[in-house]
Amino acid sequence: PVPTEDAGDGTSEDEAGDGEAVPAIEGDSSEVVMPDAADLPENANPIGYGQTVTGTVGEGESAFWAFSGTAGDVITAGATAMDTVNMDMFLTLLDASGNILTSNDDNGFSLDSLIEGFVLPETGIYTLEVESVSAAGDYTLELNGGPAGDTGAGETSYGPVRLSRPAPADAQALYQ
Repeated sequence: PVPTEDAGDGTSEDEAGDGEAVPAIEGDSSEVVMPDAADLPENANPIGYGQTVTGTVGEGESAFWAFSGTAGDVITAGATAMDTVNMDMFLTLLDASGNILTSNDDNGFSLDSLIEGFVLPETGIYTLEVESVSAAGDYTLELNGGPAGDTGAGETSYGPVRLSRPAPADAQALYQ
């Protein structure tokens, strides 16, 4: 299936016309660098920096999302379960050869997964593997990234790498 712009109901039009359900993609795709379909790993859907996608996984099953990255880019990716009680998300970042670069089970605040501030080692296609290890259900995957750089004040800026979902109120109380 080939995902396209969000149809407004959490699904997308099926460009391939094969009748398969496709995940919805949010974000301005006109400014997003997407990998060529021919470069995608088998069974992977495209995602780009600044986009949020939705999908469904079965218990113990995986969904794959591929993006183009440049050496030195700093990325943050988060997998958020729609069923926050029963689903336990697991997120893995793979290089173009399928080697695991990093992974996350629980982000510290919930059973959702977060890979934050990871510096890509080389230019190429990367894959995010999304799993739920405890129950089937819907999820969102958000990917942000960009080049690391000097802000001019001796501080390092990592581009737009913050995720939009705040920590739960009970977790925020721990830091007050």
